Amino acid sequence: MNPSALKTIPRLRELPLLGSALPFKNKRLELLKRIARECGEIGAFRVAHYDFALVNSPRLCPAVLIDNFEDYDGGPRAEHIGALLGPNSFGLLLGEEHKKHRKFAAPAFQYRRVLTDYTPHMAAFSRDFERSLKDGSELDVSEAMKRLILRIVAKTLLDVDNFELDEELSAALKVCLAYVEYLTVSIFPAPLSWPTPRNRRFLAARDLLRSRVKGFIEKARAERNDRGGFLSIMLSARDENGVGLDDLQLRDHVLTAFVGGYDTTTHTLTWLWYQLMKNPEVYARVKHEVDTVLQGRLVTAEDLPRLGYTLQVLKETLRMYPAGYILARRAVKDIAVGEYVLRKGQNALVSPYTLHRNPDVFPDPERFDPDRFEPEREKQLPRHAYLPFGVGPHVCIGMHFALVEMQLVVASMVQGVHLELLPGPPVKEVILGSLRPSPFRARVQRRG
Repeated sequence: MNPSALKTIPRLRELPLLGSALPFKNKRLELLKRIARECGEIGAFRVAHYDFALVNSPRLCPAVLIDNFEDYDGGPRAEHIGALLGPNSFGLLLGEEHKKHRKFAAPAFQYRRVLTDYTPHMAAFSRDFERSLKDGSELDVSEAMKRLILRIVAKTLLDVDNFELDEELSAALKVCLAYVEYLTVSIFPAPLSWPTPRNRRFLAARDLLRSRVKGFIEKARAERNDRGGFLSIMLSARDENGVGLDDLQLRDHVLTAFVGGYDTTTHTLTWLWYQLMKNPEVYARVKHEVDTVLQGRLVTAEDLPRLGYTLQVLKETLRMYPAGYILARRAVKDIAVGEYVLRKGQNALVSPYTLHRNPDVFPDPERFDPDRFEPEREKQLPRHAYLPFGVGPHVCIGMHFALVEMQLVVASMVQGVHLELLPGPPVKEVILGSLRPSPFRARVQRRG
């Protein structure tokens, strides 16, 4: 590559010294949309001493997420996430270590295994949850989804029966995710070794999560019963030399699966219910499809292909509200990104949030329209224009698991209940580790 023959990345007009630090902290999604609007396919900006380039084009995304992957590391965002999940998390490992550990975990998330081993539990838990909802009762929708999804994750991935989300664990998860966000927005965060109140709260919360994960691992080891789930598979995984995972590696992988399997799915489903309640014609079509296909019986894996419109609703939710709203890499040397040059040390960002709002690909992008994902229309989307689970070597390993799980949850709940949005403050987009909605409540109406 001859850097002198490449173009300099267009730069956003911003404040001296601080750059875009304030909007990055307080109005990050608006900042990302502004960069996409003013700079086009790629735009550079600063957050104090960090230099970023937002890649906002399907044409250029592969240069960051797929091609020359060895020329990038995870950058500061990986360090922030690593404070919670540990250095051995799937999303943080690089090169051969990443390939090896991903190969260990891959059998747990094969599509066939998801359909045969996991869907019965997903459907049964969803039905039980739906039947527990009383006519006329009120729900905090996000909290309700947290409790359901954690039960599913605990059983299918960790083989833990009758798992309940207690207040202590819920608070610990919130503290840990808030700390990751603090690291993300702080120009000079206090080192974790300093005994500040925030650091002490985070360490106590992380210790609680790690203690719970340690309990899952010890239980599985004591039982020595391979039930085919993620934890069993990771315990028995061996490389070509017969070497398995050590205790810290296993802890980090299990914590990643536990937190990741709950957090992103919970908030995607919460957004989905919000949009169904805001769009009654879409809600009616989902009900009609589910009623026609299931006719009152428990949903199964065999029903999924016939619940096509329900899947379209899910995909449109992921378009508008990708939980992984930003993907980050840092250049370890000068790299060509199309006709532009990304300089060594510069952080490259790909934001599915802005990518999915490209009006040339998704007309009227702020409108909720599941028909965008009608099969023939979906085939016409440009490659890499829709990345709710990322792409390339670090594509979400649980993608099939999450899609099947959410489709089953929606079908199960729609059969028995209708949710009505209650008056309250406007629902806003909130970043706390992932993209989530601000709290809102719904009234339960039993059907039939």
